[in-house]
Amino acid sequence: MNYANKLIQALIAESLRLHDALLWDITIKIYEVRRRNELIR
Repeated sequence: MNYANKLIQALIAESLRLHDALLWDITIKIYEVRRRNELIR
């Protein structure tokens, strides 16, 4: 039981870390696109 709980916690932590990285990636892409649009105007 204890081992299973540790495994589940590790999986949750990993998925949260991946989700965080994805959000950061998307934020940077949006920022770059906006900056490019500002330069075009």
